[in-house]
Amino acid sequence: MDKFVIRQGNEDYLKSVMTLQLKLAAEDIIYGFVPANKEELQSKLGPYFLVAELNGSVTGYCYGSVHESEGLVVIPKGEKYLEVDDVYIRPECRDQQVGGKLLDRLMEIAGMEGVARILIYSASNSKETDKVLQFYRRHGFKSWYVQMFK
Repeated sequence: MDKFVIRQGNEDYLKSVMTLQLKLAAEDIIYGFVPANKEELQSKLGPYFLVAELNGSVTGYCYGSVHESEGLVVIPKGEKYLEVDDVYIRPECRDQQVGGKLLDRLMEIAGMEGVARILIYSASNSKETDKVLQFYRRHGFKSWYVQMFK
């Protein structure tokens, strides 16, 4: 297995992340996914914006934002939580633990900042839903609710 390096994202990585978001949109695996523009991504830069590199090329990213609960069933009012906004790994780099390493590092940073709760929302289409659920369960997440459509 190749050696991936996890780095905090900065301005230098925005073009690569934007390119990966276009790849994600082209894969058509997330209902309603619209790539973020540069300004949206710039607003996410900080400790919760990570990229995975292999041989100097960005192969994946993960970013999130901290919020204060207004009183959710699973998070008491006033408690801070990290919402994972987006995770993407290039198809040829999947199943190599890159996404897991990005997510683990994001959770580690949150913990160091005193943020213990993390929410993840997924709109993966039916081809990917089972894989996505298995991935997050391996990292300690539990389902809160399920919403379906026909």
